[in-house]
Amino acid sequence: MKGIWNNPKLKEFNPIPKEIFSIGEGQTPISSIIFDNQRIWIKDENANPTGSFKDRCIAFQLSYYYSKGR
Repeated sequence: MKGIWNNPKLKEFNPIPKEIFSIGEGQTPISSIIFDNQRIWIKDENANPTGSFKDRCIAFQLSYYYSKGR
């Protein structure tokens, strides 16, 4: 899987749960604009299933707590 599940920093602090729940989060498009003569990169989190950046953390939290028996 991609996105939050292959982040090396995440693995350092919280092992990846055996059961992974996903709602189709991540893989949101990146686009750029020129603002004040500077290129700015924008990650479009509105493209997540619920239209929120919170989809990423919810997927991990559901997986983590399920793996703990909750």
